[in-house]
Amino acid sequence: MAALEHLTFRTPKPARFGSGYRRAAVLRAAGFDEAAVHRAGRAGA
Repeated sequence: MAALEHLTFRTPKPARFGSGYRRAAVLRAAGFDEAAVHRAGRAGA
């Protein structure tokens, strides 16, 4: 749930559990346009 909140509302990153994830990779896989992915990368995804 914390990961979803981070992705959606830009809350602080949750504590790492397992292999982790990259916000930009999740947005790209979900079909977001490259502008949104680029903004995610600049925000320290």
